[in-house]
Amino acid sequence: MAIKELIGAAGGLGNIAQTGFAAGQMIAGAMNRKKSDAMLPSLNAGEQQLLNTVRRRRRALETGTAATADRAALRQTMAQLGQNSFRAGGPVNMGILNQMRAQGQKNISDQYSQEYGQTLAQQGKVTKDISDFFNDIALLKSNKKSAQAEQQMQAGQQNLLATLGSGKLNKENESLRKQLAAYQNQG
Repeated sequence: MAIKELIGAAGGLGNIAQTGFAAGQMIAGAMNRKKSDAMLPSLNAGEQQLLNTVRRRRRALETGTAATADRAALRQTMAQLGQNSFRAGGPVNMGILNQMRAQGQKNISDQYSQEYGQTLAQQGKVTKDISDFFNDIALLKSNKKSAQAEQQMQAGQQNLLATLGSGKLNKENESLRKQLAAYQNQG
């Protein structure tokens, strides 16, 4: 097929240029869409690390391993106090030592109970912040897709009108225009 015949089949040089321009716009649009999607933020590694740290701390508080060092220090202090009393030559008052140990254990338990409550609250806040982040990203993507759909609908309507306008004005085109107008009035 000769070049003249190809140009004629395509509807002339203007249509070929217009088609090339439209294809270029579509390619540029696809590239920009890909760039835009790549720019969406992801979860900050620091936030995920913070959540993991808070979860580990909460678990240590639940199992009692967080207070292991404090309890060992209390036992060592009580043993040292008993030994010092014995070395000083006085009688070791086990009742007082037991009261001191019990009070020390209560203080440790109270401290870690309070920290456990704070850790639960902190974990809840970090989890909510991360959840809100993902919800915001999902909403952004949804809005973006909705806007793209509306643009496609509008472009399709404009192309249909342009096609109807460039064709012969006969009853079929008039009928299609009425249907399009009725459709637009519904939306």
